[in-house]
Amino acid sequence: MEMGIDKEIEKNVCHPSHYLQAGRRECIEEMRLMFGDEKVYWWCVMTAYKYRYRTGSKDGNPAEQDNKKAEFYLDYAEGLKETARGETS
Repeated sequence: MEMGIDKEIEKNVCHPSHYLQAGRRECIEEMRLMFGDEKVYWWCVMTAYKYRYRTGSKDGNPAEQDNKKAEFYLDYAEGLKETARGETS
């Protein structure tokens, strides 16, 4: 995330509390275990598309937040692709 991003937007983008439950992994990590990285990769790509499509149209979600979520999911997808190729950051 770039410096200067609103802290509330950053929290909502990277690790929203509704996807964190006590005693469990974050939802996206459980998805990887249940469905595999390839399916989660494509889910991330499609989710990014959804956020770009609706940018600024959902009440209570500023366009900046939707754009940051799209970036987050595309970055996550790229990380999955690098993991599959055996690359590390």
